Amino acid sequence: MSLFGYGSGCCPCTNCVVAVPEDKWYAVQWFGKYSQLLTPGLHCLGCDCLGKCITLGSISKRVQERRFKACSKTKDAVFTDVQVAVQYAVRFENAEKALYGLTNVEAQLQMFAGDVLRSSIADMTLEEAFQRHDGVAEAVSRRLKQEMEPYGIDILRVLVTEIMPDKSVVEAMNRIQTERYLRAAAYVNAQAKKLVAVKGAEGDADATHMQGLGIARMRGAILDGLRETVGMTDSGSADPEHMSTMLLLTQSMETLSNIASSKKASVVFIPQAKKRWQCRQRCCCSTAALDENVHTAILLKACTEPKRETVFFLS
Repeated sequence: MSLFGYGSGCCPCTNCVVAVPEDKWYAVQWFGKYSQLLTPGLHCLGCDCLGKCITLGSISKRVQERRFKACSKTKDAVFTDVQVAVQYAVRFENAEKALYGLTNVEAQLQMFAGDVLRSSIADMTLEEAFQRHDGVAEAVSRRLKQEMEPYGIDILRVLVTEIMPDKSVVEAMNRIQTERYLRAAAYVNAQAKKLVAVKGAEGDADATHMQGLGIARMRGAILDGLRETVGMTDSGSADPEHMSTMLLLTQSMETLSNIASSKKASVVFIPQAKKRWQCRQRCCCSTAALDENVHTAILLKACTEPKRETVFFLS
C-alpha cells in the first residue's frame, strides 16, 4: 500500500462531506493551499463545486516496509549483494512535512541506505560482514533517521535480511570450513589413539613387571625344592654351578613337556654337543656341519602332504 494518495468525499462530484478511513489521515486543501489534517471519521468541510474548491490528499497510518538491495565490495575484495528491510511510518504532527516535502520517499530511502551499505561493508571482510550485520543495520538506521527526519518520515527499524556473495564464493567458504572441521577431528582422533597407546604401554609394562616377579618367585621355590630333594640346608655348602645346571635342566624338561602337549608347536630347540648331525627325508637328504659346543635349532614341521614324512636323527 502506498504511503500517499488522493481522497474523495461521500457525495459524487463534491467533497463537502468526507468519511476518513481508520488507517488514514486526510489533508484538506482549499484552492490548492493546505488547510488542515482530518482524523478518521465523518467531517463536513463546507461548499464545494465538483471538487474544484476542496481537494483531499490521503496519508497512510500503517507501518510501511520496503526492501532495498545494494552491491558492495568487501575488504577482502569479494563483491556481494546486501539486502536491507526498512520499516517507517508518518507521525500525525509531521504529516504536512511528509506530504509536501518529498516527491518519492522510496527513492530517497534507497539512495541513503545504499550509500551507507557500500561504505560500511567496504571496511569489513566477508566473514566479518556476516558476523557484524547488526552493526551495519544500526549504521543504516542512524543515517536514515538523520536524513528523513526533516521530511517527517519516522524510521522505526532497519534489518539486514540477506548477504549474498557469488555462489562460487559460498562454495569455497564451505570447503574451507569443512577442512577446518576435518583437521580438528583428525587431531582429536590422534589424541585418542595416543592416549590408548600410552595406557596400553603402561599396562604392558605393569604386566611384564608382575610376570617377572612371578617368575622370580617360581625359580626361588624350585631352588628351595631342589635343596630339600638333595638334602641341602641353608647352613650347608651348595655349589652355585650345580644348582644352576639343575635349574636349567628342570626348565628345559618343562619346556619340552609344554611343547609336546601343544598342538600348534612347529619349532623345537635341541642342544647338540656333537660335531655333526644329519637330517634325512624320504624325498631328499641334506647334511650340515656345526662347530662344537653350539646349540642347534632343528625345525620340526608337520607336512601337509600325507605321503611325506620328515625324520631327524643325530650322527
